Amino acid sequence: MDLKDFENKISSEEFSKRALNAFESLRNSPGGISKMRMRRRGEFARKLVEEILPISVFLRCFERPGLNLYCQYFSGYQSFDGKIYCQGLLVERKFLKDEYLVEVSIACHEKDYLKRKCLEGGFPCFSASGMKELKNGTVISEPVVNTPADFISEHINFIKSRIEKKGEKNYPNNTFLIIPIFPDTVLMRDDWIEIRNKLESTEEIAKFCSVFVYDKMSYRMAFL
Repeated sequence: MDLKDFENKISSEEFSKRALNAFESLRNSPGGISKMRMRRRGEFARKLVEEILPISVFLRCFERPGLNLYCQYFSGYQSFDGKIYCQGLLVERKFLKDEYLVEVSIACHEKDYLKRKCLEGGFPCFSASGMKELKNGTVISEPVVNTPADFISEHINFIKSRIEKKGEKNYPNNTFLIIPIFPDTVLMRDDWIEIRNKLESTEEIAKFCSVFVYDKMSYRMAFL
C-alpha cells in the first residue's frame, strides 16, 4: 500500500481498515519494523505512523449513530493533513458541520529520535531526556531521576508546545487538531487525568474546533 490508497474520499471504516492493513503489511515486510521505528523523512512509514494511523484513531472515536463519515488524506505541504466529510441526521439537524479539516502533530521529547536510533542499533538506553549525540555520531544515554510529578509536567509541556505551535497558524474554525503522545514511560490513569485537566486551561485550544489527544501506549484519549 502507498499514500495513494488514502488520498481518495473513502468511508471512515474503509480508511481505518486500510491503515491497519498498511501497518501489518509494512511490519511484516523485510526491514518494515526498522522503517517504522526510524520514520525517515520522505518514507511511507513516517506518514503512516505520524499522520495516517492517528487520523484513523480519531475517526473511530468520532463515529456515532446518525453520522456517516468519509475521509480524504492529503500528503502534500498544505496546512492540514486531511478532510472529514459528514452526512446523516446529526448534520441535517445542524449538530455537526458537513466538513471538517484535521491536522496531526505528534508530542514527544525532542531527543526521541536518539532513543529510536539506539533501539535500532541494539544498544540499551535510558529515557530521551538523558540522551545526547556527539559530533562523531556517537549517542550517549545517561540515567535521569524523575518523580511522577516530573513526568506529568514534562508531558503537559510536550502537548502544550504542539497546541501553541499550531495555534500560531490561522486554521479555519472547523479544524480538529490531533495530537498522539509518544511517552517515555507508562502514564497511569491518575497521571492521564491530571494531564487532561491541566491542558483544559490552554488558551490556544479555543482556536480549534477541538483538540484530540491520545496516548500511543495506553490508548487513553480525550477531546479538549
